[in-house]
Amino acid sequence: MNFLQSILRTVFFWLDKIIYPLIGSIYNLFTSIAETTVIDQEIIKAFGGRIYALLGIFMLFKVSFSILNYIVNPDDMSDKNKGFSKLITNVLISLSLLVVTPMLFTEAYKLQSLILRDNAISNLILGSSGGVSSNAPATTNSVNAGREMGFQVFNANGTNN
Repeated sequence: MNFLQSILRTVFFWLDKIIYPLIGSIYNLFTSIAETTVIDQEIIKAFGGRIYALLGIFMLFKVSFSILNYIVNPDDMSDKNKGFSKLITNVLISLSLLVVTPMLFTEAYKLQSLILRDNAISNLILGSSGGVSSNAPATTNSVNAGREMGFQVFNANGTNN
């Protein structure tokens, strides 16, 4: 039984030796991907403008079609489920979403930059300091944070026997 236990410990130790250093590498890969700018901001703004114009045209046709339906069948105008008040509510919701969406994405990008710059993920997992120097550059902090997370997870799951 001790022989089988020894073999299993050795196998799992080698698996751990491969897996836990990957935690740091994967963390660093994710932070590198998050910091990378693939498409220029001007191209994104132009594309977004075209999408918003397309959505506006679609909304205009939808409202026009609904108004034509109300002209053909005036009884639908007072219906609670598909009446004129429901049409106005849907138009206002759509317009507010069209206005708010670009601002939400801008704020989300700012939040992402803040989280990456301050190493908030590693601070959340490892504690307030996490063994990472606040004076070091952000790239050094992310490398150290990834290694530290792998080390902490390894230590939490390992025992000295």
